[in-house]
This record gives sequence, C-alpha cells and structure tokens, in this order.
Amino acid sequence: MAASNIARVPVESSAEEPKIRGGRRDRTRQALIDAGQHLIAKSSISAVSIDEIVAEAKVAKGTFYNHFADKDELFNAIVDSVREQVHSRIIEETADLPDPARKVARAFCVGLRYQLDHREQILFLMHSRFSIRPIHDPMDTGIVSYVSEGIASGRFQIPTTEAGVLLVHGLSGAAYAHSLDEPDPFATIARAQQLTAIILRGLGLSFEEADVIAAQEADTILRRYFQVRAGSTENGDESPEG
Repeated sequence: MAASNIARVPVESSAEEPKIRGGRRDRTRQALIDAGQHLIAKSSISAVSIDEIVAEAKVAKGTFYNHFADKDELFNAIVDSVREQVHSRIIEETADLPDPARKVARAFCVGLRYQLDHREQILFLMHSRFSIRPIHDPMDTGIVSYVSEGIASGRFQIPTTEAGVLLVHGLSGAAYAHSLDEPDPFATIARAQQLTAIILRGLGLSFEEADVIAAQEADTILRRYFQVRAGSTENGDESPEG
C-alpha cells in the first residue's frame, strides 16, 4: 500500500531524494577519509597521492574535489575524525569524576586503551606528526578544561594550562609509539601506570598521591580492558572497546 501511494504522489518520492543524496555524499566523503587514513598510516602524507587515495576509495578523481579542496584539507578531516573518536571516549569516561587530577589520569589511560584497538588510526597520527592543534581547539576541551580546573583550584602547581596540555600530549605520543607492537599486557599496564604517575607529578601532585591515582586508573581502564579482551577471545567475540 505504501508503494502505491508513493507512485500516485510523485512529490513524496522527490521529498526523500535529498536524504538519499545526502547519505550517499556522506558515505563517499567517509570512504575518502578512510582511504586517506589507511594509506597515510602505511607511509606519510607526502608519500601518498590523490590518485592513490581515490583508487583506494574506489571513486573518480573528480569526486575528490567535490569534498576536499586538496590533500591538506583531507588530512585535516582525518585528524579531526580520529581526534573526535578519542575525545568522545575521554569525555564519556571522565564525566562523573570530580577530581581534575583523576580526570587527567583517566583521560591518559583511555587514550592508551584506544590505541590498542585502533592501530591504523594511531599510525596515521604518528606519521602525521600528531598535528598539534591550538590550545583552544574544541577537540582538546577535555584535557584543557581538566588542566585549567586543576590550576584554578590549586590542585595543580604549574604556571600555565598550555604547559600541562603539552605534557599530556607529549607523553601520549611517546606512549603510543612505544606501545604499538607491545605484546605483553602486563608491560602495557605497567607503562601506563608509570607514565600516568609522571604526568601527575609534573602537574604538581606528591609522588605518593600520583602513584596511588596512577595505579588505580591503570587498573580501572587497562587491566580491566585486558581481562575483558581475554574473555572475549575465548568466546570468539570482537574487541571489548569497540
């Protein structure tokens, strides 16, 4: 019955067409982003051509320019896509934490957990030199707000928010690079705990408190991740983080 109604009233069919076109356009744009990410992760942005990207995405070269002015614009879109994935997880995991020190520790561990299931995305960031953005970048509102909150409350003893944000970003990049091919869950957890403690000490916490919070957050985020993954592997399920 619904089909006959649409046939008799063409305007209903045409009203749906923009949604269809919009969906197709979004899928094409995402295909280009996925292709660019995949290729750059294996080499570098300078080594990948637009021809290679459109071939990987299985679209015509002219289609590329319907979505991006050039390769740099595509690159920025990929960076935003990956950062949004990490950012959304951090915001979700830290929403109920009142302490800015614990928020920073949790955010750092969530980032490390993300790289365990998203190797290609992290390789892309590494090969793109992590594309450090301005401190007011919306994708950094989590870490920036946590550090700012800690300074304002006296929890952190550092001169500027920027210094704290760069400390977190710098150790995150080093941890990603070192952990990509780490087969040992215990080593990964230990490294996360040690680096989290270093961050918290750098922000001004005492050694003792930094060690306690770091141990708790590494346990909450990473040890439990590996426990769930071990159970999922036994049951033949997919990654626990999604």
